[in-house]
Amino acid sequence: MGVMSVILVGITAIAAMSSDVVPEDWQQVFQWIAIAAVVIMLSTVVFLTRKGRYLGPFFEAIYRRTGWGWTEGRVAHFISDVETIFLELARSDRQRLLKLVGLAIACFGLMVLEVWVVFWAIGQPVTVWVSTIVETFTRSASVFTGAIPANLGALEASNVVVVRALGLAGAGSLALARRVRGLFWAGLGLLIYPRETLRAPREDRR
Repeated sequence: MGVMSVILVGITAIAAMSSDVVPEDWQQVFQWIAIAAVVIMLSTVVFLTRKGRYLGPFFEAIYRRTGWGWTEGRVAHFISDVETIFLELARSDRQRLLKLVGLAIACFGLMVLEVWVVFWAIGQPVTVWVSTIVETFTRSASVFTGAIPANLGALEASNVVVVRALGLAGAGSLALARRVRGLFWAGLGLLIYPRETLRAPREDRR
C-alpha cells in the first residue's frame, strides 16, 4: 500500500505541476512531491530487483564489528522479518502482488470519490481531477505526519490547506467527514475483532 501510494501520488503530482487548476506557488509544492516520489520509486525498484537481503545482513554486520546489543534486539529482528516477508512477496508471489496493486489503486480511487461526494453533498461540486489533487496532497502530508498519533490535527490541517489553496469552500466539512469516516471504520473493526484472539493464552499467541 505504501509503495503504490508513492507511485500514484508521484503520477498525480507530475500532472499537477503544470495544471491550470493549481496555483503557481502550489505547482512548486507538487514539484517537490513529485521529486520525492520519483526518488522513492527508483530506490524501491533497486531494492526489489536486486537479489539478496539488505537490512538483516546490515544489522548482523554491525553486531559482528561493534557488539552493540540493539542490533540483536526486538526492533532489529522485527525490521529484518518485515524485510524478509516483503521481499518474498515481491519476488516470488506475482499473482498476489498484482492483486495488492489492484487493491491499492481501488483504494486511491475510493478516497478521490470521497472528496467528490463530500463537496457534492455540501453544494460545492468539483471535478474528479480537483478531487484527485486534494487526495494527492493529503496523502503526501500523511507520510510526513505519520508519527503523530491518529494524525490528530495534521489530517484536518492538510485538508483545509489544500482546499483553500484551490480557492474552494467547505474545507472544514471535508476534514470533519474524513475524521468521522476513519472513526467509524476503526470502531467497526474493534467491534468485530475476534474475542478469542484477545483471550488466547500467551503460549498460543506466541
